[in-house]
Amino acid sequence: MAEKSAGFRPDSGSETACAPTAQCELAKVYRALGHPARLAIIETLASRNAACCGEIVDRMPLAQSTVSQHLQVLKETGLLTCETMGRNCRYYLNTDMLSKAAVASEDFFNRVSEQHSACLKAGGCPDEALNNKETENDPREKAVE
Repeated sequence: MAEKSAGFRPDSGSETACAPTAQCELAKVYRALGHPARLAIIETLASRNAACCGEIVDRMPLAQSTVSQHLQVLKETGLLTCETMGRNCRYYLNTDMLSKAAVASEDFFNRVSEQHSACLKAGGCPDEALNNKETENDPREKAVE
């Protein structure tokens, strides 16, 4: 099964679910970017050098407390840094982390694509034959023809 070779363990969701550290780190970044508000925050900060929470709130249709929670997730993941100035925080993009995440993401998708291409060139992936047999016997597939 492909999950085993990728370091997957059935207790996914916990931090110990992935064997290679690179997979764990990339999964953390994807989780952090997995909400539209967080993507909007990243884009907001990309268009300016830095911003405090109130400036970000002014550009979003969300409550200040909600934006603060999203900022915290991005900060914990390392995608943002924060400089405390009195009672205010100024948030900055961590461009080093963003670059590392972009490279890791590209490497991941290239590796998956290469593995799949090699599998197909070798005469088909083991599960592909099983999927083809299931499709041949599936009346829904015949109805489409």
